[in-house]
Amino acid sequence: MKQLILCFLLIAGFTAQAQNLTPFQDTNKKYGFKDAKGNIVVQPKYDDVYGFSEGFASVNIGAKLSSVTKAMTGGKWGFINKTGKVIVEPKYDAAWSFSEGLAAVSQNYKFGFIDKTGKEIVKPQYNEVGNFSEGMAYMRNEDDLYGYIDKTGKVVVEPKYDNAGPFSEGLAAVSQNYKWGFIDKTGKVVIEIQYGGISGFREGLAPVSLNGKHGYIDKTGKAVIPLQYEGGDYFFDGMAAVRKNGKWGFINKTGKFIIEPQYDFAHGFKDGKAKVKLNGREFFIDKTGKEIGSNPQSATTNTNNKPATATSTTLSPNFYNQFKAILNTNWESLKGKGLDVDRDNLGFTEYYQSKKDLDGFELTVEYEENKSGNTTSFDKHVFGENKPNPGNTQLFGKIKTELSKLKNDGFKLESDKNSLYILSGQQEEKVLSELFWDENRIFINFYKSYSVKTVFSNGDVYEGDYRGTTGKTVKGKYTWANGDVYEGDFLGDKFNGKGKLTLKDGRVYEGDFKDGKFMGNANSNTNTNTITITATSSDPMEKKFVTAFNAATNSESRGKALGVLFGDVYKNASLSNEQKKSYMVRKVGEVYAIDKEAVFKGLMGADCSTQEMKEVFNSLPDDQKAFIQKRSQEVSSGFKQVH
Repeated sequence: MKQLILCFLLIAGFTAQAQNLTPFQDTNKKYGFKDAKGNIVVQPKYDDVYGFSEGFASVNIGAKLSSVTKAMTGGKWGFINKTGKVIVEPKYDAAWSFSEGLAAVSQNYKFGFIDKTGKEIVKPQYNEVGNFSEGMAYMRNEDDLYGYIDKTGKVVVEPKYDNAGPFSEGLAAVSQNYKWGFIDKTGKVVIEIQYGGISGFREGLAPVSLNGKHGYIDKTGKAVIPLQYEGGDYFFDGMAAVRKNGKWGFINKTGKFIIEPQYDFAHGFKDGKAKVKLNGREFFIDKTGKEIGSNPQSATTNTNNKPATATSTTLSPNFYNQFKAILNTNWESLKGKGLDVDRDNLGFTEYYQSKKDLDGFELTVEYEENKSGNTTSFDKHVFGENKPNPGNTQLFGKIKTELSKLKNDGFKLESDKNSLYILSGQQEEKVLSELFWDENRIFINFYKSYSVKTVFSNGDVYEGDYRGTTGKTVKGKYTWANGDVYEGDFLGDKFNGKGKLTLKDGRVYEGDFKDGKFMGNANSNTNTNTITITATSSDPMEKKFVTAFNAATNSESRGKALGVLFGDVYKNASLSNEQKKSYMVRKVGEVYAIDKEAVFKGLMGADCSTQEMKEVFNSLPDDQKAFIQKRSQEVSSGFKQVH
């Protein structure tokens, strides 16, 4: 399941708490439920459970800890009421929380819906479903396309999207080609599919992002709050948490800051208060920014509230070398003696001394682990700050000048008046460190690693970088409950790029993946011999192809040259369709005679329409068609078994 489903699971957990029944585990690792006073209401006899929602909780009998994924898997799921009575006997492979009177259930990896009597309203038939919201739920069909059904199971919006979210305030987020927009309940696109990331509407506005900038749109698609922030949450009680210059604050619906950016993290308001984090300490504030409750000293700092009298602007001569050493040292080697641990019901943060110094700054090595639904995030970083100092404005300028030398070592720098970002200079660009100046104090973050682990209802597990919707390639590992493993590049939820698929029967597919499909094994099929081809005419596109082909050192590169030729030919307006097809059939034949694998690669990556490529394929001799079909079956059969 996707992150959008996880939101519902989290909501379900909060609902259970509101009803004063929470799950617990006994010494035999069995689950039951207690009330707010700690009294056992449902005896611990289940192997896994989810919280109560709409008076029912899903429970599992027979689940076991997988030695492969280290997660609870297997068993059968059913439902109990708040007295512990079994309402739906455990018989499903998975069961989600009730929403609008229906709950998603799964059998044989297909999802449908039951009502509160256990009657199947929608027969399990979809690869994925979301909870019902405003009378509709998204579903994913056999072609991995998303659409929507109503509460009778009728398809209301035909499956045609790459991704989808629940309806909220009459609109639902949908995605095509890694871009997002909104549709209404008739399936009409009412807000253009153009954004890199979006969330649903709340209080009339929806957070959106494009090119790394976040803002808010109304239901007409108008950007009522310009895309200018580094992050943004939903509106709650008329205010939304946004991130600017590395810090979180709160704006109103006009975009005006009501509480200036100053926090390391911030949650939305609920019942007039919001949870925030500052310098390793979490606490609540009211809507004026005033702290609610006690004000304990931060466990990670020794600062006091007295105004600083020093006005030093001197930068330590050791600063650059110390900074670079921390930048190039992994988190484990920086972690020193333990200082403290902060815990809440969703996770914890551990604080350690730093084994390396940065003159003028107090450093803390931090590890954060937080759970949202069935996804856990792991964040390792180093945080530092200096003492409040009226001279920090000038000092920050000196630091920026000093660290500009990092460009000579292959790093990339981005800066503005109050901040500086150090990024890796590699193709997969990422932020390694962030410095910013705020209220006479300089703050530094060294980002060492951020990863997530998602345990799905069927026992599958994803571990690796966050798979966002921004079109960025990330690395991760997907382990199926049956033992099959894919490790490599992801684009969104799809395998895309270099990767390795290892099946439990020992077969291995290593090479290029595209949109979730294996494109070929460069290692076992590539011809690395020196091969040349001779131009048969003086035509420019012929010369271009021959030059690229003869410069190639393997089948993959030669196939790429052939794929480009497809595009050049079919974009040539001076040729008729028959001439284009005849020309390409001849060229494919020439390449086939010296490098068969290059032909397969070339057709798979042909820079023309699918129909145009098929016309060429259908005109090839039978032996060439047979080879291409055989290769297609070889590279896709293994993946189809586990997808």
